[in-house]
Amino acid sequence: MPLKVLITIPHVFAPREGSLYSSQTESKRAVKQQALELATVGNLCRHGVNHWIHASLGKGKPVVNRQQTTSDGIDLTIQVYAPADASLAGSVGTHPQLQWIDADVGDYTQVPMLASRRALEQAEAYDIVGYMEDDLLIEDQEFFAKLHYLHTIIPEVYALVPHRCEQIPERGDVILSGDPDGGRPDLFWDTGEAIEVQWPLGNRRFYRATNPEPPIPIPAATSSASSRPVRWVNSGRSGTGPVNLCSRARWSRRGVGCCCRC
Repeated sequence: MPLKVLITIPHVFAPREGSLYSSQTESKRAVKQQALELATVGNLCRHGVNHWIHASLGKGKPVVNRQQTTSDGIDLTIQVYAPADASLAGSVGTHPQLQWIDADVGDYTQVPMLASRRALEQAEAYDIVGYMEDDLLIEDQEFFAKLHYLHTIIPEVYALVPHRCEQIPERGDVILSGDPDGGRPDLFWDTGEAIEVQWPLGNRRFYRATNPEPPIPIPAATSSASSRPVRWVNSGRSGTGPVNLCSRARWSRRGVGCCCRC
């Protein structure tokens, strides 16, 4: 049976003069729209149970795109919490598993807290629930399966979080969330501690990150230092605005708090 997964996302876009935050900058509208589309419909299409195959109906008959359902997918629901008068909801495509929920709050900085709280309140109905920002693409299609497996073999005292990655134009991905090649021994949390997990393609190593600041508080998908399960798709990011205030909110598996670093 597919894993039931819920992701809640806070979203605010309210441009105002002179702001440094991308969620408050009119010139960022196009890139924010693209990022939001990938974070919602993009993630649902990548990780859902329904896929399409280009198939022929027979000799001399049309070639069609036929829907298939697989048990290897994820029964994924994404809920976006956004103020009705301050969002890009109208620019995003539709999907049966995408839900837009009016964040009826007077203070936009409370939208992330609302999305985070609602994830936890619905935990009993899902195998995995979590919160993430509105400009993230989860690239690894096995992300949630790996996450679920890791929680069966790693003690709950460990908190694992995915790498934070961005992209340098014409150069590729850059991992921002840790230094596995030496670190900063002067920082009390950068202890050099590491654990290894057996994996079909070779052992995977989890280490203490120098800069543990993931944009998505979600248990880890992959564990090699060079992996990139999560990518920031909003290259126009220029600051920490209202939707970033809870970037380390809780994730849980059946209501048990857990975050992870890979």
